[in-house]
Amino acid sequence: MTTVTSLMTAVATMGRRALPRRPRGGPLALPRRSALALPGALLVAGQAGCARQDAEQQEGDQQAAAATATPVEWRNPNQVRLEPEYASRNIKQVTQEGQAVTQDGLTLTAPEGTTVEKGESSGGQEQTTILFPDLEGDPSPDVHTFYAPDLGRSLLAESQYQEISLLAVQRGTNPYVVRSREQWPGTEEAYYMTWYHVDTQRGWTSQSPGECASLWISDGATGMWAVLAVAGPGQLLSGSSPVMDTLLSARIGE
Repeated sequence: MTTVTSLMTAVATMGRRALPRRPRGGPLALPRRSALALPGALLVAGQAGCARQDAEQQEGDQQAAAATATPVEWRNPNQVRLEPEYASRNIKQVTQEGQAVTQDGLTLTAPEGTTVEKGESSGGQEQTTILFPDLEGDPSPDVHTFYAPDLGRSLLAESQYQEISLLAVQRGTNPYVVRSREQWPGTEEAYYMTWYHVDTQRGWTSQSPGECASLWISDGATGMWAVLAVAGPGQLLSGSSPVMDTLLSARIGE
């Protein structure tokens, strides 16, 4: 089983071009209210019928909430549901000119003016880093991609863990965290997360926070690719940008 670092840790180390993993065997720290239902084999027929109705009702409630949810600056991490609370943002795959950069079957297109580095995280996990030296910023914007062949749990559960990890740090550090379920070519499951990041050591204050985005793409039942982008104010989440287009250039099997 491959363990994956929290996004909070990843963002903190991107300036050093390293993407460490969560310590092997580390706790997930998921809240009790997010626990999955007992396996069906442990339920009698009557209980299973009630559980199915409850699950269907809960799914309907969550879908309705997602359709109307408005991003808020901060939420209690103990209230993060398993299913994303926000509706799909209908992100689309981007085609752009540049160098094909492949990481374990996932290909990104690095545009002209970027540099590509292959290396390992502090946990020994292979990763690819695309740097944007022509864009101003301290540090320069980065896009990282890595692969986990076996998370040991579903990608949905992993995405919930990542959202919780962002909200669990000091309030105000990662405002406006949004996680949504998306459609992505070549896979049955994908999640997209965006948030802002305050790091006064980098000059990212609450008035001019750094911008972050990640795309989580499933590879079978427990495998996944993750693409993480970080950039300075106005370089990622304010519309089309070289950094965002690189993240959205991800293609499976090319």
